[in-house]
Amino acid sequence: MVIEIDASSTETQFILPRSLYTTGSRTLVTLKLQNALLVDVSETVSFPSLKTLTLISMKFPLDAFIRTLLSSCPVLEDLFVVKCGGDNVACLVVRVPSLKFLTVRTTAEVGYHQGLVLDVPSLEFLDIVDYTDGFCVVENTMHKVIEAHLDVTYSHPQQLLASLTSLVQLSLCLTTSMVMPSSLKLLYTSL
Repeated sequence: MVIEIDASSTETQFILPRSLYTTGSRTLVTLKLQNALLVDVSETVSFPSLKTLTLISMKFPLDAFIRTLLSSCPVLEDLFVVKCGGDNVACLVVRVPSLKFLTVRTTAEVGYHQGLVLDVPSLEFLDIVDYTDGFCVVENTMHKVIEAHLDVTYSHPQQLLASLTSLVQLSLCLTTSMVMPSSLKLLYTSL
């Protein structure tokens, strides 16, 4: 089952029904949401079949809610997130063992010093655009990533870059004041 909700053309924010988190989620494989409000539910959130999740300009009840949402997707393979101002997520934590494709877009209008925490051991493709002067913490080396596109203004991107040990293709855009340390250059001899 596939559900796509795009509420960007309405003046009022679309609130997702609580049933989506529980009874309506058992056979859901693809969920694409744009400009909707996710409400906190006390019931257990469960998306046992969800493989593709797209969240564009969403509003979340709490910073921790997105962690709960992602942890309820045991077979999730593809995550696409576009953060927006007022989304209530200062630090996006992505801990999904099954994830293979991750795209995160965060622009300066979201605010400054936004964070990204990654624990995605099966990841193969990474695409990050982040102009918030924020940070990225990688909890485990992403040794399966073969393609990465990074356009970031992180003050210390070294940990992120050092965790990408198996790259075949890298597109990298850092601020002009950043210089890639020579120790990292040795990691990418096959590029």
